[in-house]
Amino acid sequence: QLEGRIKMVQISVGRILVTFIGIFTTFGAFMADYNETHIFNPKWMPHAKFHSAHTIMLGGFLGFFTLYFLWVKRGDARQNFNQSLIFASLYWITQACSILFPNTALFDPDVSIPLIFGVIPFNQVGMDAILLLILGLAYYLENKRYNNIKSK
Repeated sequence: QLEGRIKMVQISVGRILVTFIGIFTTFGAFMADYNETHIFNPKWMPHAKFHSAHTIMLGGFLGFFTLYFLWVKRGDARQNFNQSLIFASLYWITQACSILFPNTALFDPDVSIPLIFGVIPFNQVGMDAILLLILGLAYYLENKRYNNIKSK
């Protein structure tokens, strides 16, 4: 039975890209927020910390389900891949939209903004765009691969 499972799920560039983002989604918010800038920030009210904890848990669960649908779930491999893409993209889409709410900011006033090459400001929205572009590339590559398999 394991032998049949290995044949069903093939390693491909698209799957590797989604795997990377699934792992990053699982642990990224924890690494970014479980520290003195968020959860342990004495300036933050407990309810704000609650929302940060919610974000950490949401990332963990979405990342887990990304990887589960990508590598473990049985059934139609193409459908499972597409479902894994939905899970992989939800965190990053909702994070990008969060700046649209009133009185939100990408950084607290006392936090320095990281710069790429010492010049280009880098923030969550930039990261969201990069990760969503990678997911779009993964979708394109996998659908091309599935269509090639189907036409043979």
